Amino acid sequence: MSLPGFSVKRPTFISMLFAGIIIIGVIALKMLPVEMMPNISYGDITINIDVRGGIPASEIENRIAKPVEEAVSSASHLRNILSISKEGNATIILEFEPGTEMNFAALEVREKFNRIRNKLPREIEKPVIAKYEYMDVPIMILAVTSDRRSPEQLRKIVDERIKDRIQRIEGIARAEVVGGREGKIIIEIDQYRLQAYQLSINKVVDIINLNNSNLLAGEIKRAKDKYLVRTIGELESLEDIASLAVATTKEGSVVRLKDIASIKDSYLEPTAFARLNAQPVISIYIQKESLANTVQISKDVNKEIENLKRSLENDIKLSLISNQADIIQQAVNQVNSSLITGALLASLILFIFLWDIRLVFIISSSIPLSVILTFCLMYFSKLTLNVMTLSGLALGVGMLVDNAVVVLDNTFKKRDDFLARPARFPENMPMKEIQQRLAVEASEEMFLAIVASTFTTIVVFLPLFFINPEIKLLYSGIALTITYSLLASLFTAITLVPLLASRLKLKDPRLPPPVPEESLSKDAAAGAEKEKIKEPREGFLEKLYKIFIALVLFLRYLVVFLVVVALLRVVQEASKLEQEFIGIAEQNKFTIFVEMPTGTKIEITDKIIAGIESFVAKMPEVKNATSKVEPWSGKIFVELKPLVERKKSTGEFMNTLRPYTDKFYQSHRAFVYYEEPQEVGTKEILLELYGHDYEVLKSLAIQVAQRLQTIPKFTDTKIRMREGRPEIQLILDKREAAMFGLTAEDVSLALHTHMRGLVATRFRGNRESLIKTQDPNFNPRWHFNGSPASNNGTSRDGAEKAEETETIVRIGEEFRHTRDDLRRITLVTPYGDMVFLNQLTAFKDEYGPSEVWRKNKSRMVQVSANTGGVALGTAAIKVKEAIKDLNFPKDYFWQFGGNYDKMIQNQKELYWALIISLVLVYMILAGLFESLTEPFIILCTVPMAAIGAVTALRLTDKPVGTGVLIGAIMLGGIVVNNAIILIDRINFLRNNFKDKYSQRGGAKKAVIDASFDRLRPIMMTSLTTILGLIPMALDKSESANLWSPLAITVIGGLSVATFLTLFVIPCVYLVFRDFWLVKR
Repeated sequence: MSLPGFSVKRPTFISMLFAGIIIIGVIALKMLPVEMMPNISYGDITINIDVRGGIPASEIENRIAKPVEEAVSSASHLRNILSISKEGNATIILEFEPGTEMNFAALEVREKFNRIRNKLPREIEKPVIAKYEYMDVPIMILAVTSDRRSPEQLRKIVDERIKDRIQRIEGIARAEVVGGREGKIIIEIDQYRLQAYQLSINKVVDIINLNNSNLLAGEIKRAKDKYLVRTIGELESLEDIASLAVATTKEGSVVRLKDIASIKDSYLEPTAFARLNAQPVISIYIQKESLANTVQISKDVNKEIENLKRSLENDIKLSLISNQADIIQQAVNQVNSSLITGALLASLILFIFLWDIRLVFIISSSIPLSVILTFCLMYFSKLTLNVMTLSGLALGVGMLVDNAVVVLDNTFKKRDDFLARPARFPENMPMKEIQQRLAVEASEEMFLAIVASTFTTIVVFLPLFFINPEIKLLYSGIALTITYSLLASLFTAITLVPLLASRLKLKDPRLPPPVPEESLSKDAAAGAEKEKIKEPREGFLEKLYKIFIALVLFLRYLVVFLVVVALLRVVQEASKLEQEFIGIAEQNKFTIFVEMPTGTKIEITDKIIAGIESFVAKMPEVKNATSKVEPWSGKIFVELKPLVERKKSTGEFMNTLRPYTDKFYQSHRAFVYYEEPQEVGTKEILLELYGHDYEVLKSLAIQVAQRLQTIPKFTDTKIRMREGRPEIQLILDKREAAMFGLTAEDVSLALHTHMRGLVATRFRGNRESLIKTQDPNFNPRWHFNGSPASNNGTSRDGAEKAEETETIVRIGEEFRHTRDDLRRITLVTPYGDMVFLNQLTAFKDEYGPSEVWRKNKSRMVQVSANTGGVALGTAAIKVKEAIKDLNFPKDYFWQFGGNYDKMIQNQKELYWALIISLVLVYMILAGLFESLTEPFIILCTVPMAAIGAVTALRLTDKPVGTGVLIGAIMLGGIVVNNAIILIDRINFLRNNFKDKYSQRGGAKKAVIDASFDRLRPIMMTSLTTILGLIPMALDKSESANLWSPLAITVIGGLSVATFLTLFVIPCVYLVFRDFWLVKR
């Protein structure tokens, strides 16, 4: 028993089956994760190493970056290594191939790093290895404010009670806290007193460290138990620190720490500021792991925020300022809206053609049922709801009815045939059984055609699973979604549609009508001719089509020639299309970067940022602006109001800011540029310059940047390298130092302790908790220098058991302020003698690199520019033209970075995928039709689709990107469907009614009749697909560029191919027959 027969005979079983599918599908829909795009991010692992002592960038490169690069470069599936060496920090970013299992990759990286861990300088802090991209834009920004507490108090609360809880959320790689100042126990030593007692500052550090510990000494055993013996020496208060004995005089008196230093429970100098709409805040910048789901992290963070609000004091406000998940949800909702609108339009087309609500219901029911079944399969395939998978559903929603339309249309042809020839069935057969047999016969008769059309659409996606992993990850979701939806529609068409069609009542023509009607008498007359097929009633369009098809077939050679000429013209137009990697979504967020000259004080940078921030905040389009200020640079994260509430796009708004921000370069040499966050792709073109000497690279980069600035529409041209910063180099006289028993390390460590300070220990004792005022002149929380400092208007609120606080030892600022102060720093030799620093070193002024970038073990400088809407392929051509005569020294070269190489590789692979998909379509058609020539006739629809697709792209000025190429591949499987059912009908008529179509001119009549028979289903299936995509093609939302090129390609190709199929394919069939290429 066939599947249609089983469905008609077992209606209860089929009903329960679809009810179960609906229940499971609804559950699966709620559990499907949501994201903007399929996560094709290269898995990134960042190794961040902070270094004590402010080691310069060149030393960081040689002593840390290079050894780490060598150690981890053999990791499996590693694609690129990027290292950034700057003063006191090394960051190594490892980029893995898409699809790499990042948990195993992280374990491998840690293992390889640990092998050289002990070979790195002792000054490094504990390395942090995390699965995220160091330069990623934060996905969320939180702000902590209070109208009663100072930023420092808020910073302490955030560090102790908020940060760790946020960072523990699964998928979060880093939660960076900015704003306020970190609390420290600061011990500032009087250099004169240090010299008077002939003390080494490092000895003081050691004494503090050794006197802050509780140690287990042993145990005393007794008959029944035992006692542990512990020595308790941990410092409990600031007074304990102040009372520590650091030396004894010749007279025997004890020198305590408070005699030579001041001890303050205070804050370090500010290293960064954070503001929200020009008001100081504590900001938390959240970065996710490279492969984590943004929407899920957002949900988890929001839950944690609600939990934190219940535990925090009432005056502390924790608010979410920026959330990337909002943009993602908006884009997904927009595609979802387009999907629903497309489904409604498809149903409307069905109603216009059928003008029967029962028939529309039967066909339209395949849409929700197929979509729900698709959700089930998506869930079990671990797909996500994103722009691509929903675009696949939106594309498929018009195609979901195709099989049902064809089956139902053939069912009514069978019913019409029965009305014309009722003698086909025995007179005593019940009408119910006749209705069932007609429905089953109609479904079985069209089984080959709908299976062929379904699998030719599906098979075109098969090559996508054999191209590079990035494109596979990006478009496998849409391929699988369309595949699942079409298989679901095929299943629905051969089960549910026959079942519902068999329930439609049919009048018994064998019974005399109670009231004679003209139509019934005509049917009876027609039924008298046993071998004659009943001609369906013709409307005006049908009659017009019959006239035109007859004329076209008479002029078939001319028609084919004209189509070939049109195709050649389109090939010329196709060469003029621009090339792009992937459509770029416009978001309502962007970042203003401010780069100051190297060495600029943080107060100067803060002043510039505040000026820009104040100007931006006054703009009516701005929702909020969050700033992050660092010594030499700053960022302003700007979020605009929704597009419906403003007249300017994000790009236009940025252009209005440029004249104002450009002024700061003339006045303060502040370079300001803009960037928009992108889920996939970028609006920038990158050039990477490679070589060894940074000065040569700098000169080349300046020349390249100057030439990029001359290219029209290019903006924000920048060089990603910092100017060298001025430094004082101390040239150690090693012979002189050896005479005093000192080494280079001894001198460096002592100097570092004097100037920057050294962490002596971690204080865990009781600290005085003070409620401070917002007085900006108030500095210390607690000061001990013989007596407590003035409270300066503050009141005590009792002592608290503090978290671990670093205790930093250094000399007072008045002793390290000038170059002469540096010369007078004293060192203590191992023999107890004292020597001035200038006795051992020579001072030299130099400029040292502030940053050193390396990519794949070679020094590199990046030059980039915003293309200003110019397609990437066109931008690359203009860049090559601009720098073609720039001479590079030997061993220096440049190459495109970013998306250019991806675009070239992807387009090559997708062109091959298109060719292979057409070969697969031919193979399937040849197998199903058992013919080698008829598939060529069917495949003639593909160049017809190319005519429409190229024309549509030219009219809408869309570049050829990955979306367009995927649309072209899909067209190869879609447009053949109409030709399949047309050729199948021609074969059916010629095989089953040989008497009528075997005589002279019979083939032409068979072609005309088949074309007429299939006119309505071809028009219905094409229009439902086209109208299902119209909302996506016309979408003007911020993220529409991600899906509109694909929709425009399919609409243009399918529209022209459908029209030409109705006229040209019949011509091609007869031309093939004229040359004996098909059976005569």
